[in-house]
Amino acid sequence: MRIGVWNLECVVHKDRNPARLDFLRARDVDIWVLTETHAEIDLSPSHPHVTHSARRNRSRNGMHWVSIWSRFPIVKAVESGDVRTAIALLDVPIGRMLVFGTVWPWHSDNGEYPVDKVWTNWARQAPAIAQQGEEWSRLKAKWPDSILCVAGDLNMTFGGPTSYSSKAGRIEAELAMQRHDLACTTSWARLPHGTLDRAPIDHVLLLRPIADRTRVSDVWRGRPRELDRLSDHSGLVVEIAAAA
Repeated sequence: MRIGVWNLECVVHKDRNPARLDFLRARDVDIWVLTETHAEIDLSPSHPHVTHSARRNRSRNGMHWVSIWSRFPIVKAVESGDVRTAIALLDVPIGRMLVFGTVWPWHSDNGEYPVDKVWTNWARQAPAIAQQGEEWSRLKAKWPDSILCVAGDLNMTFGGPTSYSSKAGRIEAELAMQRHDLACTTSWARLPHGTLDRAPIDHVLLLRPIADRTRVSDVWRGRPRELDRLSDHSGLVVEIAAAA
């Protein structure tokens, strides 16, 4: 079973959506968690089960923050109060999986709505992660037998030659992951050697016993400096091996 994660940067260059779509369709992925995506990114022919977050409030081109596309049935699409989050309970080959697709705050994040208070750099990240950690607990209490998967644009590196996150945000992430026994399957140490020149910030967090059976099966480089780029983010696919 394969889970893919990619920020498509559809907030800009909407004209590149057909190329983005072709790129996604060429990959063998069972569950896509796409961020900064768009209604034109339609994977329904191959992934008939989908749930979306609300559309981005500030977007003028129809972008929404998160889409979860699945080849496996969605048992329940769970409503979230966060416009940057989409949640789906899936019936997958290894059991019920609770996929929490999200975008964590970034360095210069000024919030979602014009009335939001303008904070200093990174100030939004730690509170958002702490709040999400509480939501993970509520979801797990409701579906205790589900496998929690947190995936999306986490705006945080996990190892590697570069570091991107706030100190407080990293502490909150570590605490939330420890409480829910999650491991990062897309950390720098898990990437095939030489595939990226900088650490990714899009990730898949999985329950540790499941994470121990994963490998990064596909990875492609974000191209922030190239004019014809499909995204400034790197994308990754994680493959979960069958239990022994």
